[in-house]
Parts: sequence; structure tokens; C-alpha cells
Amino acid sequence: MVAAIQERENSDGRRGRPPIEDEALAAVAALRPEAADELVGKIISLYLDSSLSLVREVRRAAEVNNADALYRAAHTLKSSSASLGAVILSEMARDLEMIGRGKTQGDAISLLAALEWEYERVRAALEARLKRG
Repeated sequence: MVAAIQERENSDGRRGRPPIEDEALAAVAALRPEAADELVGKIISLYLDSSLSLVREVRRAAEVNNADALYRAAHTLKSSSASLGAVILSEMARDLEMIGRGKTQGDAISLLAALEWEYERVRAALEARLKRG
């Protein structure tokens, strides 16, 4: 499975890109420079609290072929991930959102493993950012 994910990354230009693009977190910090670390930490914590359930919702929806639920969960994951700079994860969620929007099973099941793997990269990077302060 890891080999298939790596092959997909190589073919779509995602290989070597960081899980989080720092510019997005810098933009969040700039909203309140006097309390930047606190604000960024709070937003990361909120994301971590909600994102795992969204990833699970995406999986459940794909497994039972519920296009509407897939669309909603993937759309929310896409938007929240983009706001924190998790661009690759956001792009993957967008792909699943489009499958849900088209109300087709499409390639949703095969995209799930890559999305879940990328989510773990994002989660680890954000947790490391929280520890740094």
C-alpha cells in the first residue's frame, strides 16, 4: 500500500512537498501578532479535534457509497485543511469532494489510503508545531 501511495505522489507532483506550508500559519499569526503563538495553537488544536472525525466520515461515506455524505465531509476537510496550509491533504479532499458531487463511487476507495496517509503526516507536523509553541 505504501508503494502505491508513493507512486501516486510521484505521478501528481506531490512528492517532496511538506505536509504544512508555513505561509498559511504565518498568515494566521499575523492576525494577532501580540498573541500569535496562542492564536495559532488554538486553531491547530481545533483542527486536530475535528479533522480525524472528518477523515473517518469520508471513509464511511465512501465505503457505503453515500455520495452526499462524502461530498459534505470531504468539502469540510478540504476547506479546514487549506486554511492551515495542509495543501496536499486539501487537494486530496477536493478530489473526493468532486466524486461525491458527481454522485458516483468513482475512485473514492482507492484515494482513501493516500488521504489517510497524508492526514497522518499533517497531524504529526501540527502536533510538532504545538510542542514547539
